[in-house]
Amino acid sequence: MLVEEYSSTSPQNFWEKFQVKHSGERLCISKVMENLARQRSKRSNNILTEAWKISKEDFAMYFSYIKNGAPVAMTNSHGIRKRYEKYQAERPQWFLKYINN
Repeated sequence: MLVEEYSSTSPQNFWEKFQVKHSGERLCISKVMENLARQRSKRSNNILTEAWKISKEDFAMYFSYIKNGAPVAMTNSHGIRKRYEKYQAERPQWFLKYINN
């Protein structure tokens, strides 16, 4: 998570994002990780809400896994976010079907 964020931008932009606003001091790595975890959690929850709105009727069909031979609806927002993003990237026709309705 940290390496991904750092490598996605320049070092200057990274530290501008993760500094104390009034003093300009860089946050320690543990605080950066806390911020990144909060951002990821918020993003996951937003996507969970969006996925639910888009496919209420079919949610369990698209967001489930098999446990002991039986389908189980996903409840973990991070896992749902990953699946949702995978559908957007790999199966845009699936995503567009719900956006257009």
